[in-house]
Amino acid sequence: MDERTGELLRSVAEDYGTPCYVYFSDRILQTISDLQTALGHHFSISYALKCNPNVGLLKAMRSKLDHVDASSLGEVH
Repeated sequence: MDERTGELLRSVAEDYGTPCYVYFSDRILQTISDLQTALGHHFSISYALKCNPNVGLLKAMRSKLDHVDASSLGEVH
């Protein structure tokens, strides 16, 4: 973790307390892009909603994913 990230996380912890979930959507989206590049057309990228149903995170990833895996209609909503 670089110093800037550490400072940001300390600031978030001070402002919101812990535990607190912090997502770096730019890094997540870059990882998805890297996977798509590496896998080419051999595989598609799927995300299981059950692993993290955070609405903000899902909205950020929506345009990058090929599929989502949902176990129930509630997860889809």
